[in-house]
Amino acid sequence: MLFRQIRIPEGRGTTVADVLIQNGSIAAVSSERLDVPAGTRIYDGQDKLLLPGLVNAHCHIPMTLLRSRGHGLNLQRWLTEAIFPFEAKMTANDMRIGTKLGLLEMIAGGVTSFSDMYMYIVDIADECLNAGIRANLCYGIGSGDEPFENRRGVQETLALLDWVQKDNRADYITVDAGLHAEYTSDEETVRAVAAFAAEHNLSVHTHLSETRFEHEQSLERHGMTPLAWFEHCGLLHNKTQVAHAVHISADDIALMQTRNVVPVHCPGSNLKLGSGIADIPAWQAAGLPFAVGTDGAASNNNLNQLEELHLASMIQKGYRFDPLQLDVEALMSAAFENGYRVQGRAGGQILPDLPADLFVLDLDRPHLIPADDPLALLFHSAQASDVCLTMAAGKILYENGEFKTLDAERIKAESAQAVKSLLARI
Repeated sequence: MLFRQIRIPEGRGTTVADVLIQNGSIAAVSSERLDVPAGTRIYDGQDKLLLPGLVNAHCHIPMTLLRSRGHGLNLQRWLTEAIFPFEAKMTANDMRIGTKLGLLEMIAGGVTSFSDMYMYIVDIADECLNAGIRANLCYGIGSGDEPFENRRGVQETLALLDWVQKDNRADYITVDAGLHAEYTSDEETVRAVAAFAAEHNLSVHTHLSETRFEHEQSLERHGMTPLAWFEHCGLLHNKTQVAHAVHISADDIALMQTRNVVPVHCPGSNLKLGSGIADIPAWQAAGLPFAVGTDGAASNNNLNQLEELHLASMIQKGYRFDPLQLDVEALMSAAFENGYRVQGRAGGQILPDLPADLFVLDLDRPHLIPADDPLALLFHSAQASDVCLTMAAGKILYENGEFKTLDAERIKAESAQAVKSLLARI
C-alpha cells in the first residue's frame, strides 16, 4: 500500500510525502513520488494527516461493561462499593465481550496498542490478536492468603507467558508483571512481584499515588511514600511504569528519575474521580518522559485517547495560568515516542523500517479548517471521529467507519446482554 502525497509530522510542523507500506513495515518515506508495482493500492493523501498509531498507556479494557458505575464516588468508595463487587461476578466470556467493545472504541480512535491491567488476561490477549491490535497485558497482583506462586494473578501471568510463545503471538502481545497498588499489597507481595519480574525479564505496571488519601495512608503505614516503599521492597530495580502519580513528592520525582520510572498521566480519570491534577511541569523539569492513558471506561468514562491528550494540554494551561504548558512538542512526545517507549516497542515515528502502526486523520472537517498547523489541531481540535483509517502491522483494522476485523453490531448486542446478565447476578 502507498500513501500518496500525504502530510506527515516533521519537527514542529508537517511535510508532504509518499509513504510505502510493505510486509507490515514502513518500507520507504519520500518527498518524491514513488514508483510502485502494478496492483499496489494507492491511498490519496489530499486533506489527510498520517500519524504513528496512538498508544493508550494505561487501561482496564473489559471495564467498558462497567461504564458509569459508581458515578460520583471517590476512588476508595468507587472501588469497594461499585467496582470490586461487580468484577467478582465477571466471567471469562464477559472479559472477552468487554474487551471487544473497548477495541471498537480504541481502534476507531487511532489506537494501535495499549497497556492493560485486568483479569482473564489470556482471554483478553486472544481477542486482541483476533482484532489485530498490539497490547501489553498484566494481571494486577495483590495480597493473598495462599503462597505467592499459587495466586491467580501469578498463574494467569505464567499462562500468558506460555501463550505468547506460539505462532508469533509475541509480535502483538507483550507480558508485563502487574502489581495492583501499594494499598492492596503487603511487603511480601511486592518483593515477590519484584523477584517474579526479574526472573521472567518483565516490565512492571502498577498504580501509584492516585489520591491524596492513598499517599498519606502509605506514610502512616510505612513511614514512606508509596514509591519509596516500592523502592524499599526492590520493585524499582525492574523497568517500571506507574499510572497516575498525582500526589508525589519532590523526592519521589528524583527517585523516578534515578530508577528510570515512567509515569503515565490519566487526566480524565483523575478529574472524574476527584483525585487531583498531576504536576506535569515538575515531571518535565526533572526530565521524566511520560506517556498518557485513559484508565478504564468506568472511571473516565471513555477510551478516547485523542480526548485524553486534549485534556492533558488544556488542564495544565489553565491550572498553571500558562498557555505554554504542554506545548505541541511535549504532546507529540507523550502521545507517540513515550508511549512506544513505555511498552518496549519500536515505533512512534514515520520512518523506514519501523512497524506500520499508523492512523490517518481527515483534515477536511469544519472544525479542522484551516489546517495551517495540523499538529496543533491534532491536540486541540481533532476528535476521535476524525480518524478515517487505523492500521497495525500494515493491516487495515478500520477505514471510513468500517471495522475490518470486528463485527461491531454483534459486539454491541453481546455487550448489552452481558451487562443485563451481570446485573442479574449481583
